[in-house]
Amino acid sequence: MLFLYISALFQIFFYSPTYTIDVKIDGLRNEKGFLLYSIFNKKDGFPDKAAKAYAKGSIKITDRNINLNLPNLPSGQYAISFLHDENENGKMDFKLITIPKEGYCFSRNATGTFGPPDFNSSAIELKADLKTSVKMIYW
Repeated sequence: MLFLYISALFQIFFYSPTYTIDVKIDGLRNEKGFLLYSIFNKKDGFPDKAAKAYAKGSIKITDRNINLNLPNLPSGQYAISFLHDENENGKMDFKLITIPKEGYCFSRNATGTFGPPDFNSSAIELKADLKTSVKMIYW
């Protein structure tokens, strides 16, 4: 009986709920390659240093519109970067040094002036399950 009481107290004081972000990604120009995504919970590394991301992943593209389910995230701020890796080399490719060859987008459909947006303009405050959408950008 004491064990059940201690277990209940532990769950009350140390339980941290998690939430899900469902993202609809629209506007892929074709069904080639993979969709790479990186979820950041801090400014450091956003948007292109996937090694510093809270979580990252990839999915094979089979449709020009994708519904991505990102479960088990604790409450907090998150910014997500997406890359349509058409040639499956795991990185953004450029033409003329600075113009992206492949599609990309960010949570909240954030854009930067001369480069990617910053963390704050892309950040989503997660306090409950969330549904959002983004649209891929191609040059």
